[in-house]
Amino acid sequence: MSFAEFCQRYATDQQFLFFYDQVHMYIHHLGDGKPPYLGSVEKALKSLDSLMAFLQQQKLLPGFKVTRPEISGEEMARSVEPAVGVQPA
Repeated sequence: MSFAEFCQRYATDQQFLFFYDQVHMYIHHLGDGKPPYLGSVEKALKSLDSLMAFLQQQKLLPGFKVTRPEISGEEMARSVEPAVGVQPA
């Protein structure tokens, strides 16, 4: 899906809009470091691994491979520190 198609659907499809609004709020809460949301990341990753294993067992993903960077807690902590000279909101 192109960015233009995404924007069109976001503007015209209520369910699509609702889903991505929820995704954006989840990301916002993760960025704020809210514990219930931070704790959900590991559970979500395990669930995705289980789903991938199931789909592979069913031979529904021939040749499909997911790559993702390792998540560093230290790196995430640094990323939420205000930049030099920038006042927090």
